[in-house]
Amino acid sequence: LQALAPSPAWVVLASRATLPPWWAALPEAERPHAVARWAARVTQRLGPLVASWLTWLDLTLTEIPRTWPPRGRALPPRWQQHQAMVQTLRAGLPGATVGVGIHAYEPPTRGRAAPSQRPVPSTLAEFFLVWPNPAAVSDLEAMLRAFARWEVPFWLLDPGPDADLRAAGLAMRVHRAWRVVNHNVGLQGYFAWPWHPAWSWVPTSEGLYQDEAAGERPTPAAAWFSSVARTNAITPDGVATYAPEAWPVLYPDAGLDDLRVA
Repeated sequence: LQALAPSPAWVVLASRATLPPWWAALPEAERPHAVARWAARVTQRLGPLVASWLTWLDLTLTEIPRTWPPRGRALPPRWQQHQAMVQTLRAGLPGATVGVGIHAYEPPTRGRAAPSQRPVPSTLAEFFLVWPNPAAVSDLEAMLRAFARWEVPFWLLDPGPDADLRAAGLAMRVHRAWRVVNHNVGLQGYFAWPWHPAWSWVPTSEGLYQDEAAGERPTPAAAWFSSVARTNAITPDGVATYAPEAWPVLYPDAGLDDLRVA
């Protein structure tokens, strides 16, 4: 974190994989108090170096409270743990930005008679980091549009373990995210994952970088993603150069051969 300064850094304050071993051995009822103490120690050490905090406790879409405050029942246990850490952060680091990781296993649904979702209060979460696990390209847009109901800004951690990280697959997924932004959904940014196959949560041969004898080499997916980040745009030249397989989907009325000749 010191090496990254002054760039703003996100830190996962707590996840089920990285909390100390004693956490898993505790009864559920004792965990909120324990993780609050843990959060106090972490924020004391790292607070000045962090721009945004995130908890990742394997919460799913179905566990997001339908109304606020919850009607007639307490928050689910993992939300209680999340909120205990948020309160600790608020006390020790006034003005800290705190979000929550959400697993989106399927597009959220809402029955015809269900009430409109109220905004999630900042005391619970100021942003979501959404992991579509898995989500096909055809499902991704519907899932992202559905997040508009919570009126909370969110980022996408994509493409997830079962999705396509080759250049064409990544291009089509980012294009779906772009379409959603153009419909005023609160999608703030896109994280492509994994950076390297060794960092993936599941076995995979795909990543933004691959190992070679001379070191790590960017894949076509990384080259295309970098071009989008630099220009803040999905361009025909970038797709034609790095992800030609995505051309018929992104530009169905334009001929790729004509662009290459031009």
